[in-house]
Amino acid sequence: MEDLAHDLDLRPGMRVLDLGSGKGATSVFLAREYGVEVVAADLWIAPEQAARVFAEASCCRRRCHRPRPCVNRRR
Repeated sequence: MEDLAHDLDLRPGMRVLDLGSGKGATSVFLAREYGVEVVAADLWIAPEQAARVFAEASCCRRRCHRPRPCVNRRR
C-alpha cells in the first residue's frame, strides 16, 4: 500500500475515492498517513458498519449516506 500511495504523490487536502472500500481500513490508512480526504463506498458493507471503523480510528469526519437506487429517467 505504501508503494502505491507513494506513486500517486498524495498530499494533504487531496481527495481520494476508495471504491470497494470494505470496512475502510485503506481509507483510514490514507487519511492518517497522507492527510487526504477519503470518500469510501462499498456495495457489500453497510455504511454504518464502515462508520464504526472510522469512528474508532478517530481520523475521519463521519458522514454516512445510504446509496440511492438508480432510476432510469429516460422514457
